[in-house]
Order: sequence, then C-alpha cells, then structure tokens
Amino acid sequence: MDIMEKVLEVKGEDAVKMVQQLALQKQIYCSLTKGHVWSQQIELAKRPENRGKLIVTVHPSAGERYLSLALFEGLRKEAEAMQPVPVD
Repeated sequence: MDIMEKVLEVKGEDAVKMVQQLALQKQIYCSLTKGHVWSQQIELAKRPENRGKLIVTVHPSAGERYLSLALFEGLRKEAEAMQPVPVD
C-alpha cells in the first residue's frame, strides 16, 4: 500500500498570501505550513477531475499562537494604531 501518492510544491510567497488571506477573510489563524496545505487544497479543488469532490484537510492546532509571528506584524501594527469609534 502506498502511503504517499504525490508531492505538491507551493511557492513560499503563495503560502504567505494564503495565511494572510485566511486571517483577514476567514479569521483562521495558522502557520506557514498550513498555508502551504490550504494553497494546494484550493489548487486541487480547481482541477476538472476533482469537480464535485470533497477535499478535506485537518489542522489540529489553535491559531492564536501564530499571531506573534513576523508574518502578522503589519496586521498587528495596524490593529494597534486603530482608534476607538463611538457607537450611537
């Protein structure tokens, strides 16, 4: 029985973009490793042979620990600079 069918490559910058996109759009905080996985999951889902199929990945760690990474430094600085807005 083969354990691994195929190795998929992801560019580092694609993983970074995916991690940032997940954080901003979905409030999913993850590491670069998981950014690689998500990036490839999406690419696999786009393939015609996978149309209508369910593609599943498991990410068993909490994401808040990744917020201290340099990857999120820009977002952290932006959040720190925010000013409170009164609510009527």
